[in-house]
Amino acid sequence: MPSRHFITTCILIFSSTTYAQLTETATSSSELSTISENSGETRSAPETSQEQPHSPPTNTSTPVVDTTPLPISDPKVEAMQKQIEDMQKQLKSLTTQKAEPLAQPMQSEPPKTPAEKKGTEPSITPLPADTYHDLRKREFSLGWLYNSTISETDASQGGSSASHELKQVEIGFEFARNFSRYEFGAFLSNLYREREDENVNTTIVGALVRFNFVENIAPNNFIPYFTGYLILAGQEYNSTTSDGYEISGNGLGAGFGFNWFPFGEIFAVHAEVRRLTGDLDNNASPKLKVEEQQTTVHAGWRIYF
Repeated sequence: MPSRHFITTCILIFSSTTYAQLTETATSSSELSTISENSGETRSAPETSQEQPHSPPTNTSTPVVDTTPLPISDPKVEAMQKQIEDMQKQLKSLTTQKAEPLAQPMQSEPPKTPAEKKGTEPSITPLPADTYHDLRKREFSLGWLYNSTISETDASQGGSSASHELKQVEIGFEFARNFSRYEFGAFLSNLYREREDENVNTTIVGALVRFNFVENIAPNNFIPYFTGYLILAGQEYNSTTSDGYEISGNGLGAGFGFNWFPFGEIFAVHAEVRRLTGDLDNNASPKLKVEEQQTTVHAGWRIYF
């Protein structure tokens, strides 16, 4: 029977070992459930700590669990917070810069002298001639004069009588450059006189300077002026009853007149009283000297363009 006792003994030993393992497993499971319950009570403690005082745990063997929530570290959230902080700093700096000029005290300017006040006053200048686009410019002028006279004279005294016929033709041209207040130019005129058996032909050429008392620009339509002349003259005399001659010389002249633009455009009516004087002579022997003086009233047209 020894083999039967051996088998029974082995069975008892195996059964006791298995029972011990099962008891240990159950004990560890109960400890884990106790720890989980204690951790749940610890997490809910901050909510109820103000109403009921915290009682110390009865089981001193229960471990203490740290329930502080871990901070959330998200790179996107951190970058956004940093941008918001930078924007707040920039806004604060801009507000400070705007407030600084307002905080500065107002500086009173020193009183200006009459001379400084006069210099700061706006000057009133007339409108230029280009403002009047509907009127033409008056840069150059061209004038002409033509006068033809034929006169017959019959005279009688007692038993005698006499008749005379006089022909006179005057032609003149003038060209000038207009500078508004002054005009510079040249002129040419010819005067031919014929009487019975003699005739005199006088030619005058010269330069002129005209001073306008009113600027000769649009829209000024009445321009009074003064003119100075420098002349060169030549005269030729022919006769059937006496010897002819030729003389030449120079002289000066002056005149007062006006230009009137009746239509406000380029055609001007002009009138002028002119006085010319000159000394003429020839190369004959003996020398012939003639002093010529002319006082005339001219009226005609001028065109400005």
